[in-house]
Amino acid sequence: MHISARRENQQWPAENFAALIGAIAKRHSVRILLLWAPGEADNPKHPGDDGKAREVVKSCAEVAMLPWPTESLSRLIAALSLCDRVVCADGGAMHLAAALGKPILCFFGDSPPERWRPWKTPHELLQPVSRDLKDLSVEQALAGFERLLRARPLPQPFS
Repeated sequence: MHISARRENQQWPAENFAALIGAIAKRHSVRILLLWAPGEADNPKHPGDDGKAREVVKSCAEVAMLPWPTESLSRLIAALSLCDRVVCADGGAMHLAAALGKPILCFFGDSPPERWRPWKTPHELLQPVSRDLKDLSVEQALAGFERLLRARPLPQPFS
């Protein structure tokens, strides 16, 4: 689960990510790798999502989750390579996940999906009519995750 996005219309609120993580964890035996661009939101050169990540972690205390700030591109690529599914907004992490062939649930705000969607990898693309991710509901995201899961089931642990 990658929670960072630079552009405002591409940002999904922390409480929505937390609710989605909780809903997924109730339905499936999963471990969540929480990824974000580190730093404070008010940094003018490189705004980060440490505060947003703290909110998500606090709200998901009962979920098997590893918070993992991605301080470098190589660290982000390594983390994404370990994921069975990726949930993220349109942005660099989404394109890296697509390059790694990961099934993706991607959230689009005001960028054109016909140009920026993930290519050559299974994905569920969600874009509110308003083209502002704040209008994407947790229920819509969960339904998109379930569709992606039906298309590409999670691997089962060895018995």
